[in-house]
Amino acid sequence: MKTHACAGLVALLLLLALPAQAATYHADTSKGNDANDGLSDAKAFATLKKACETVKAGDTVIVAPGIYFEVAQLQAAGTPDKPITFRAAKVEKNAVIVTGAVPDIRRGKVEWRLDDAELQLYSTPISYEPTRALYDGVDLYPYGSLEGLKRFRSTAVFLGPKHGFTTSGGRVYVRLHASGKYGPTDPKKHAMCFSPRGATGSWAGTRVESPQHYNFGVLAAGQAHVVLDGFTFETPGVVGVYVAGSHVTVRNCWFFGTRAGVGGKDTVDQNPRGGFDQPADFDFSGASNNVTVEFCYWTQFPTFSDLVEIIKEGPSPEARAALDKAGKKWVNEKVFFWHRKGQKDSAWGLQSKNGYETGIGNFMGKDWILRNNHIFEAWDGISANATMFCRGLQVYDNLFEKCADNAVEAENHARDMHVYRNVIVDSYEPLSWQPEGGIPWPGPVYFHHNIVYNTPEFALLWDKVSEDRGWLKAGASKKNWESYNPHMADVPKDSPAVSPAPGFLVYNNTICFTGGSFLTTLGQDRPYKNFKFNNNIFVCGEINGKVPLYDAPGFEFARNIYAPSEPGKTAKIAERIAGGGKVLPDLAALCFKDADHGDFSLGESSPARGAGGEVPDVKDASPDAGALPFGKPWKMPMVGPQP
Repeated sequence: MKTHACAGLVALLLLLALPAQAATYHADTSKGNDANDGLSDAKAFATLKKACETVKAGDTVIVAPGIYFEVAQLQAAGTPDKPITFRAAKVEKNAVIVTGAVPDIRRGKVEWRLDDAELQLYSTPISYEPTRALYDGVDLYPYGSLEGLKRFRSTAVFLGPKHGFTTSGGRVYVRLHASGKYGPTDPKKHAMCFSPRGATGSWAGTRVESPQHYNFGVLAAGQAHVVLDGFTFETPGVVGVYVAGSHVTVRNCWFFGTRAGVGGKDTVDQNPRGGFDQPADFDFSGASNNVTVEFCYWTQFPTFSDLVEIIKEGPSPEARAALDKAGKKWVNEKVFFWHRKGQKDSAWGLQSKNGYETGIGNFMGKDWILRNNHIFEAWDGISANATMFCRGLQVYDNLFEKCADNAVEAENHARDMHVYRNVIVDSYEPLSWQPEGGIPWPGPVYFHHNIVYNTPEFALLWDKVSEDRGWLKAGASKKNWESYNPHMADVPKDSPAVSPAPGFLVYNNTICFTGGSFLTTLGQDRPYKNFKFNNNIFVCGEINGKVPLYDAPGFEFARNIYAPSEPGKTAKIAERIAGGGKVLPDLAALCFKDADHGDFSLGESSPARGAGGEVPDVKDASPDAGALPFGKPWKMPMVGPQP
């Protein structure tokens, strides 16, 4: 008996010593039940909440198609070799939707009252002010008042988008686009999605302060090791996926009506605006680090299209009169299209709410990766709200298409930021270095092997908006010395704009910026330091559109190729941009394979062949000028979700 007992005890101990088997759970909002064990389709959980409470390291949750009206909060963490995975059973847009929308309104179970037949103004009860609103995925502009919505005015005088919403007297009012290009004007014929209230704290109101501010929260404070795959995230208060800790991957996801796609913790508390002499002084121990966002689609559609309509229409009669009275030219006054920046109570009386100056990411810590994503119809692709304190950010193989402001902002204290092999199409000012938090200013920043161009349709669109729009916006304005930056008191206000060594390095890019200039300056009399441009192809106008002889003091140019954006209009200081390289008469002289259709690979006779060379402080410079070495065929990066 003793022998058998000992043998049984040994067997039990050996069994207990074996690693626990990873489980696969199922969730199905249509047929599931949280009383089930979740271990099969037939016994699926009904909610993500139950799945989040159940999973352990190594487990996978397969989520069936449907609309999940809930906030997922995952407290558990995986390990490097046993991540926790939540995967959509069907990787397809709108197959598995996690939404913050008001359920009854989204399901069409409320009555919409027609308040004005001529305006096609409808309303329904709501008890709060939403951050975002969608109709069948189309973003509704958040007007600041009912009067603004009725007149389509983002201020008392300036035109706003031709569709929008606002709240008044316990009701939400909507006007849908009368053209019919987004569907009927009757909200009863659409899926109407109204988000929760937005955030009130932090810069731009994007700090996550409660569960209603996200669709899916990865809440483990340390290393989470979580993968989210194949979801559609819709109308949260702030961000689609919120990451409190580190080591999270978000892939194959769609984001609609999200102020930002994937966001980390707001690190302003750990890193206040002032008091740091070196970027190394920043504390990342409490930040969200090692986050990868890949093969995702993030949009604020139709932000860009709305802007095109406004620009083509021109200023309202009241706006033109107001500009004349203020002594401002319409061509120089951008406020009429700044409506989505979210400014309020400015000199022009802007009344818009919940600004769009965000992007696919938010509050990035160390070592984030953004790759193979499609950023479409947005105000900013990656904003300063994301890069303010980032370190080691890698942005590559993405498509930024139709950004109404900047595709990428390298601000305010970004360090060791790498932006490469991206395609940026039809962005107002594609790249921005515009710190406002004082020293340390952003750097080093590496911008290389990117293709930046304007399509013929939009190359000249912005002429009515700005005379000096450049592919690069760079400079340190007086805001760096304002009261919220007390550590700038001893920094001379005439000091250069300095990017920390080795600097702001721009090399081996093809920048075909027809209809624009090279640089938008900020504090034009301020010199630059550590701004270096090597081996690039530049097709553009002057360095600065307003001042033809401005030469960007401190910029270092070497072995670039310059061609004017319009034949016969060579820049007055084209030789400066070329930096010892070549000045060509026009775009055609570059001998691209098919520039009209975005193919900037080099032809046999292209003067860019062999025009490049080694670049100090980098290892991947090409001997040819431009983004594509000769013999490398053009291929658009694979972007967006991959079903």
